[in-house]
Amino acid sequence: MIRPHRLFPIALVGLMAMLAFWLDQISRWSPSGKELDPSRPEYTVDDFSATRFDAQGRIQERLVAKQGWQFPKQPDLHLREAVLDSYQAGALAYRAAGAIARYNRQDGIAFLEQKAHFFKPGAAGQPDTHVYGSRITINTRTRVASAKTPVEIHYGESIANAIGFEYQQQKGLLRLLSHARVKYVQ
Repeated sequence: MIRPHRLFPIALVGLMAMLAFWLDQISRWSPSGKELDPSRPEYTVDDFSATRFDAQGRIQERLVAKQGWQFPKQPDLHLREAVLDSYQAGALAYRAAGAIARYNRQDGIAFLEQKAHFFKPGAAGQPDTHVYGSRITINTRTRVASAKTPVEIHYGESIANAIGFEYQQQKGLLRLLSHARVKYVQ
């Protein structure tokens, strides 16, 4: 004759095994397989800020924007009221801003549009340089800023109008591409 008090441990082990199996099944996350709508942002961020440091721990770049969003499976980060600061040896080398911007995370290129502004602080008694245009492109890897559209350059009191410019941070050289008209003031 089987006594009930001897079956209790066996029943308890069986019950615990079934409970463990059930908890395992309901706690596993499985993606729904639902595709995201490519015309709607996958995520949005308000008051976006990202900072990159160099090997010595000094600030190298800072990107700030009022709002950022990214579409599914796209490398571009879209930004509103964006400011990109680039530093060299811990000091501000240049600042670029735009009402609307796009930054490609794969190739490190930023496209600043609508009221685009490029600012290079003056060094060793030289005046600041301001470049205004409709679209400015910044390659954060090669540290080259450029535009192929009409720009207006302010260098102290001097003003130049040109079709395009290129600024190479490593050389500290700002070059006007074509059709320049300059009003030089000493």
